[in-house]
Amino acid sequence: MLITIDASDYQADLEQAKASLAQAAASLEEELARAEVAKRDWAHVGESKAPKLGLRVPQVKREKANVKFAEAAVKRAERNLERTVIRAPFDGLVNARHANPGEYLTVGAPVVDLSDTSTAEVSLPIPNDDLAYLPFTDDNPLDVTLHAQIAGQSYQYPAKIYRTERVIDRNSRMFNLVADVADPYCLQSGGCEQPSLKLGSYVTASIWANEMEDIIVLPRNLVRSGMAYVVKNDNQLEQRTINIIRQDENYAYIHASFAQGEQIVVTPIAQYQPNQIVTVADAPEQEDE
Repeated sequence: MLITIDASDYQADLEQAKASLAQAAASLEEELARAEVAKRDWAHVGESKAPKLGLRVPQVKREKANVKFAEAAVKRAERNLERTVIRAPFDGLVNARHANPGEYLTVGAPVVDLSDTSTAEVSLPIPNDDLAYLPFTDDNPLDVTLHAQIAGQSYQYPAKIYRTERVIDRNSRMFNLVADVADPYCLQSGGCEQPSLKLGSYVTASIWANEMEDIIVLPRNLVRSGMAYVVKNDNQLEQRTINIIRQDENYAYIHASFAQGEQIVVTPIAQYQPNQIVTVADAPEQEDE
């Protein structure tokens, strides 16, 4: 229970609605009796068909409608009386209170901000292109490890990605995955071996992506305009277009662009000329025949 509202007026409304229902039921019963009397009286008058008004059919329908109206009023009054006690729809944590004792509440006014403590959701923004490396489908949730700094120490929390927000953020142009953390406050398990993951915490996430073969990792300063350099057997420099599948702050990840045993230039090239001869550092000197 979160809040109780003074129920005096609502209890009075309920009693009034019940009285109206009883009065409508009595009127219906009386009208049904009159209709039965009219039916018997008409049977002694003649064999012609009696009019509906003479048999009080419209009057009976009116009283039945009044009974239904009164029943609906009773249900509404009972529902309003139940709503004088506001209960949390789930086990949660009260983040903020918007109502104080003695205040008047209008219909639809917020009373508290409530957060679910059974699960916590973490929004993980990633570039749209990176979705190609995640084996995620609606039927295949992803395991993710969340890393949080609490009191100067790093802690890990397991989570699962079950869904996405299915829209791209208009401002960041990022795609949001939603990770679920079960029992973040350890209320269901009875206690935590490490600090609980507080709502509103900043975290980083580690997600296992699809494995790929034939990947070469180069420092980003060695890759320019999608090009890298290799040294051929005759020590000639070759400029090669490479397939960059991913880049981060320090490295470029290149797929299927080099052959086994090729020598990749790890010294920045200031100016390139075709068939340029280079010297390989720490290469063995060739002996004269």
